[in-house]
Amino acid sequence: MRVAAVYDVHGNLPALDAVLREIEQESVDLILVGGDIVWGPFPRETLDILLGLDRARFIRGNADREVATRLDTTADGLEDDITAAINIWAADQLTEEDSEWLSGLETTFAAEVDDLGEVLFCHGSPRSDEEVITLLSPPERLRDALRVRQHTIVCGHTHMQFQRNLGNHYVVNAGSVGMPYEGRPGAYWALLGPRVDLRRTDYNVDAAVDAMERTTCPHVQEVFIDTILHPPSAADVARQFEAIALDKTY
Repeated sequence: MRVAAVYDVHGNLPALDAVLREIEQESVDLILVGGDIVWGPFPRETLDILLGLDRARFIRGNADREVATRLDTTADGLEDDITAAINIWAADQLTEEDSEWLSGLETTFAAEVDDLGEVLFCHGSPRSDEEVITLLSPPERLRDALRVRQHTIVCGHTHMQFQRNLGNHYVVNAGSVGMPYEGRPGAYWALLGPRVDLRRTDYNVDAAVDAMERTTCPHVQEVFIDTILHPPSAADVARQFEAIALDKTY
């Protein structure tokens, strides 16, 4: 089986469209949608496109869980008021059935991939949809998080691509389609089987900005437009994530 791993779309429909067109040129058996689907400028449209795919399998990300349950305060675990405002706006674009579907998604999925064996797909880590794994993560912090039988683990959540050996496990981050932290615009994803191929797809970012500006999504400029036009570097964001991870337990 060959798998296209599409993570962290974050409602960026133009980026998703470009990636799906590229995937159509590949002989893939499965499109694994790795979570954080609808928290972004085009939640309804993004979900419709993905649900229309005949080879898609989904796992839930932290943002999907938060939108589905309409978390709207920092007391509920959200990072800030901006996150909360977008969360509620995205939830309001969906139907009750959509929210129930998001809530019911599994958090991990395993599949046999050509030459890679059984691969485990998760959002943050196998044990938490919020856990961060970066190129800087010390192996001792991740020891308990990676207590799974699969050798290869594919994750997302941190919006940066990498491949890394961690003890008995080979960890791959597929990157982010919709909000990459790569220091360079584009839509990032991964193709698995018979090897791991980290991909970057160009799309018309200026046209995407124009479309985003016409939405009613709150804070669209500072959260989404600024990010897709000027993505922060993976190194800078990894250092920020690791500093935060020191104070968290899972």
